[in-house]
Amino acid sequence: MPTMLIDSICKYSRFLDSPSLAFLTAFGSLLEIYTLSEPFTPLAFYIRQLNAKAHACCVMLIATNNRQVNLMAIGKKYAKWLIGFVAVAAVIAFFYFGLSNWLSLENLKLQQASLTQIVSDHFWLSILVFFVAYVAAAAFSLPGAAILTMAGGAVFGLLTGFILVSFASSIGALIAFLGARFLFGDAIKKRFSDKLAPIEKGIAKDGAFYLLSLRLVPLFPFFLVNLLMGLTSLPARTFYIFSQLGMIPGTLAFVYAGTQLAKIQSVKDILSPGLVTAFVI
Repeated sequence: MPTMLIDSICKYSRFLDSPSLAFLTAFGSLLEIYTLSEPFTPLAFYIRQLNAKAHACCVMLIATNNRQVNLMAIGKKYAKWLIGFVAVAAVIAFFYFGLSNWLSLENLKLQQASLTQIVSDHFWLSILVFFVAYVAAAAFSLPGAAILTMAGGAVFGLLTGFILVSFASSIGALIAFLGARFLFGDAIKKRFSDKLAPIEKGIAKDGAFYLLSLRLVPLFPFFLVNLLMGLTSLPARTFYIFSQLGMIPGTLAFVYAGTQLAKIQSVKDILSPGLVTAFVI
C-alpha cells in the first residue's frame, strides 16, 4: 500500500503545486526521525522509500516548472514582437494608403452629407464602424483624433456623438496604455528603476490627480500621456476612469464643433469666443 501511494504521488505530481510537494517532503522528513530509532523495521524502510521518491518528484516538478517558465518567457517575447509589428504596420498602412488625407476638415465638410445619409440608412452598423475605427485610431496613436471627434458630432449629433467618442477614445487610450506597459514596462523598470522610484511614489500617492490634470489641461499630446502612464504602476482601472472624466470637456467641445461644421474654418476656431458662446447658450 505505501508503495502504491508513493507511485501515485510521483505519477500525478505534475498536478500538484510546489507548496503541496514541499509539505509532503517536510512531512516525510519528520517521519524519518522515527527511522533513527528503529532503522531496520519495515515501516522505516517504507518511510525512507517515500522520502526518496518525494524528493525525486520535487526535482521533476522544479524541472517542469522551469520549462514552463522558459516557454512562457519565449511566448511573451514573441507576443511582444507580434504586437509591435502590428502597431508599426498599422501606422505605415495609415500613411501609405493616404488615410491621413481623409481625416481633414475640408474632406469632412465635403463628405458630411453623404456620411449623414449612410448613418440614416444603416444607423447601428455606422455606429459600430465608427466606434471600432475610433478605438483603433486611439490605440495605435494615429493622427486625426480631432477630426474624428468632430465627425462624430457632424454625423451622429451632439448626444450620440459625445457618447461614442467618449467611450471609444477612453477604450483606445486604455489599449495604448496596456500596450506600452506590456512592450516596454519591464525593460524600462529594469534599466531605470532607481530613477523611476521617486516618480512611482508620486504616482502611487497622486497618480489619479496627475492624470486628471493632464487630461483637463492638455499640455502633452494625447498619445504621449497614454504611453508614459503605461510605463508607471498606475492601475489600469484608475487610468481608464480618470482619463474618461478628464477628457469630457474637450470631447464635448469638439463634438459640438462638429455639429456646427459650417462655421468651422480650422481646428483653431473650435475654441473661438463665438462658438463657445453658442455652445453655452
